[in-house]
Amino acid sequence: SNKISELYAKKHKKDKKFFSNLSGNEGTCPICAGAGYIEYGDDYHKSTRIECRECEGTGFNKILKKYNIKGCSIFVVFNMTLDEAVEFFADIDKNISQVCAAASEIMLGHLHIGQPTSTLSGGENIRIKIMKASRSIAKVIGVDEPFKGLSNLEINAVANFLDRIREKERTLLVIDHTSG
Repeated sequence: SNKISELYAKKHKKDKKFFSNLSGNEGTCPICAGAGYIEYGDDYHKSTRIECRECEGTGFNKILKKYNIKGCSIFVVFNMTLDEAVEFFADIDKNISQVCAAASEIMLGHLHIGQPTSTLSGGENIRIKIMKASRSIAKVIGVDEPFKGLSNLEINAVANFLDRIREKERTLLVIDHTSG
């Protein structure tokens, strides 16, 4: 998301903070302070989160809707799935497109760019960690239970992805906690 904010800032000759939904930045929604939701309740009672209507759950100030890249505001981009983003960014930023394509390879293409990590399943979080590790310069990568909670189709996709990392002369240390 940081790279996307930088793209919009560069295109529209604005400071990166203008396109950032991080708390305290110019691009932050004034109603939810960038959270994307309003929380009702307190610590003693069950609280409820309602999507912020002002920013449509993106955490962005709605003034950013008038700034577009290829006809899409940052609001639209943050609601794109990673599968959709591969094509959108193909001729704008190859790096973002490649990251989204890698996510699609390990069956994360259904996730939205602006989706909070708190909404991800354990299996989705593990796959994101594997992706991040694959992009690091580390020669040895440790992966704890990469197949936990995944379907056979997802396991196959992750195994193939891990194999491609290994083919790049990197060492994988895969830990599995199943007893046998």
